[in-house]
Amino acid sequence: AFRMLLRRLSRHQTALVAAGCAFYGTLALFPALATLVSLYGLFLNPSRAVAQLGLLRDLLPVEAWQLIATQIDILVQQPRDRLGLGLVASILATLWSASSGTTAMLSALNLAAGLPETRGVVRFQAIGLALTLAAMLAGVIALALLVGLPAAVAYIGLPSATVSLVNILSMAILLLFVSTLIGGLFTFGPARRPKLVLPGALGGTVLWLAASSGFTWIAESVIRLGAHYGPLATPAALLLWLWVSSFATLVGAEFNAVLLSELARSAGSTDRPPSAAASAPPGTPAGPPAPPPSSPSPS
Repeated sequence: AFRMLLRRLSRHQTALVAAGCAFYGTLALFPALATLVSLYGLFLNPSRAVAQLGLLRDLLPVEAWQLIATQIDILVQQPRDRLGLGLVASILATLWSASSGTTAMLSALNLAAGLPETRGVVRFQAIGLALTLAAMLAGVIALALLVGLPAAVAYIGLPSATVSLVNILSMAILLLFVSTLIGGLFTFGPARRPKLVLPGALGGTVLWLAASSGFTWIAESVIRLGAHYGPLATPAALLLWLWVSSFATLVGAEFNAVLLSELARSAGSTDRPPSAAASAPPGTPAGPPAPPPSSPSPS
């Protein structure tokens, strides 16, 4: 199965497809952040959510995190009355960029599943926008849970030693959000509803966590992007992290396709009727097949 997965990744040029998804994802990231903050600001105080986003600090290169954190600070410092209007403006701004990024991922999922695109242009774009909006709403819920978790622990009156437990639960909420996002892409992204979603979604989430953490450590301790790329270190770090995330997601999709292929192969071998030699009792000599019985002659 592992060799089949590697062959599929090579045949479908998954690394190159992930690079295209990362490019469009870079274009969609900051308008999507504006929409996320605007949606969050309609219900809760967005300044309280900034501290909870610190969970991403360990999963992103420092240059990418500083760029995202600076943009979030700018959005949060806007007056509350502008956030409602900013919601409409940011949704309009993300119309092209978000749909382009989502379209790239949907096309990549079709390639991973071996499916031709049979949906019309309008339906295809509508699905991309619906998935983008669903991801933002899920992000609002996840942020609300992250903000409310420490307050809930303080209200219950748990000892201060449970700070580590709060951190673990916060990371669990983040991973649940990522796995739900990937599962939604796997379910509604391909042209045909897949038969298998959960294994690839969980595998893609674990691979994303490991790859993000590993890439952050390499970028900060080994490669040192600032020394190699100079002023381009920040966009390079962000683009590379998005490439890692896209690649992990597509590996999960390819993993589902491999599992389906293996299950179909095992089901085919189980349903195949046994041969005459295999069904004969032991010790029976092999010989020519018996002639078919003659039909009775009509009277």
